[in-house]
Amino acid sequence: MAKCREKAEGCEITYEAWTGNIQRQAVCKNPKCLISKGLKNKAKLDLNRARKQKAETRRQKEAAKTLKQLLADAQVYCNRYFMLLKAGRPCPTCGKVRDNMQAGHFIHAGSGANWPIRFHHENIWPQCVYCNMYRAGASALYREFIIRERGEPVVEYLENHPQYSFTREDAKDIKAHFQEEIKLLKKERG
Repeated sequence: MAKCREKAEGCEITYEAWTGNIQRQAVCKNPKCLISKGLKNKAKLDLNRARKQKAETRRQKEAAKTLKQLLADAQVYCNRYFMLLKAGRPCPTCGKVRDNMQAGHFIHAGSGANWPIRFHHENIWPQCVYCNMYRAGASALYREFIIRERGEPVVEYLENHPQYSFTREDAKDIKAHFQEEIKLLKKERG
């Protein structure tokens, strides 16, 4: 038999040309070819089923998250974005550029009253671990830095920010926004 590598004219497994009148058949009637094709199809089905199950599990886990967990997820992407955006900047409190910088907040994001300001771009700057964790953010020095960099009105706004309560949708939108911003920033920087 003549060898043929076109699916329309031959067996997908052996590439042998069709004999007789065979329409819409992927493989010849050889039992080895039929079994092989069946195993390939089963493997594809199993892979698709596993992908769907994984996506469903991920969706269920996301739906079960509390507002606090969703805001924490959004905060991770927010911090990552500002660390990429402001990379190479010195610590606002000690003036040093270190390898292990963190996203330091002028107004700490820990308490519920400060949640609205936790994602504000003027509130987040790269800060060294020592100043951020062991000097409690060095607020007085941080305040002086922001006044020097952005002016007194920005500090006044950050210290007297409007109150706002986030919803689950807000947290998801914020996370999606910063994920997209990170992609764009990485694409822009190559």
